[in-house]
Amino acid sequence: MEEGLRLLPPITSWRRVALRDTEIGDVAVKAGDSVLVWLAAAGADEGVAECPARMVPGQRGSRRHLAFGAGAHRCLGSQLSRLEAEVVVAELAPLLPGARWSRRR
Repeated sequence: MEEGLRLLPPITSWRRVALRDTEIGDVAVKAGDSVLVWLAAAGADEGVAECPARMVPGQRGSRRHLAFGAGAHRCLGSQLSRLEAEVVVAELAPLLPGARWSRRR
């Protein structure tokens, strides 16, 4: 479940407004500027998982994602959403007995 959330988060981006002058990487951001936080790219960052661009369930880093936000902006329903997704997979799996994992290269 976590590997899927890492690669395909339900919310792909947030918009925020900078409260003070700062820098993000080497880009100057002034107070009042609009900043687009691309959550979908966060889980595919090279520093997050061993194979950041591929779905490898259980790999180290699978739980390091922003699919449900973080800190004060963390989704209150994240645990319920995970539970619902697990139920869907558990109910769907028996209906697809011939399904197999395949890796794209």
